[in-house]
Amino acid sequence: MCDNPSTIRSALLFWMLSFVPSNILPYITLGVASISLVVYYVQLNLPSLKLNRLKNTIGMTEDIITRAKADCGMRDHLLLVEGEIRLLRVKLSTSRIHSRLLETHSVCWITYLQNMITISRNLAMSERELQDIRTSLLLLIEGPHQHKLGQTINGSQEIEHSRVLQSQRSCRTRVGNRDVGLSHEV
Repeated sequence: MCDNPSTIRSALLFWMLSFVPSNILPYITLGVASISLVVYYVQLNLPSLKLNRLKNTIGMTEDIITRAKADCGMRDHLLLVEGEIRLLRVKLSTSRIHSRLLETHSVCWITYLQNMITISRNLAMSERELQDIRTSLLLLIEGPHQHKLGQTINGSQEIEHSRVLQSQRSCRTRVGNRDVGLSHEV
């Protein structure tokens, strides 16, 4: 009759809910939803997951530095070096956080909680610093890009302006030739 396990589970759940008074069900639902949100928030903010996201962001920032070196060249070399040094500091901090996270697996729960608070603070500081580095590097890349776009716009405007002037001259020449032709006829 009902061979599907999920059908059996849902039927069992509805059968069990039939014994619960109807005024309690909203509270149970609210409790389950609240607990689910808390568990989701805790899982999202686990230091090990945040550390992995930080490492991924570091990799993307290294790619941005490589792109900035190619786009900017020697013009902004000092700013690029400063960005690289800041990134190396964040990488060192991330490595220290990773080491501290590895050390927390063999300590008592009070020390574990204290370490987790410190690790979370350090992760947040590293994330902010890394975001600042990324923003400054992207702005550094965007400067030459905007300059090139401005030159392209100016070049296009000059071409358009010269074309308009040329068409005005040709119109004057045609009108002038007509006037000359009319004066000979009279």
